[in-house]
Amino acid sequence: MDSPADKVESSFPSARYFQVHFAYLHETIGELKQQIETANRQIAELQQRLLDTEAKGIELEGQPGNAFTTQDWRL
Repeated sequence: MDSPADKVESSFPSARYFQVHFAYLHETIGELKQQIETANRQIAELQQRLLDTEAKGIELEGQPGNAFTTQDWRL
């Protein structure tokens, strides 16, 4: 006859399940951290370009291909 502990143990996922699950989470978190770092670098570069452009006194508004205007942004 099965004890209550045996019933709980048989219905609970194995240690291997958790090992695989947490390995996947660890890998996914690592990839997300890399993507965030890349995005932060790109933002910093764009901010610097904007500051450089402003320092030179170049007018950006209304120029074709201007990445710094919000007229085409859709949220």
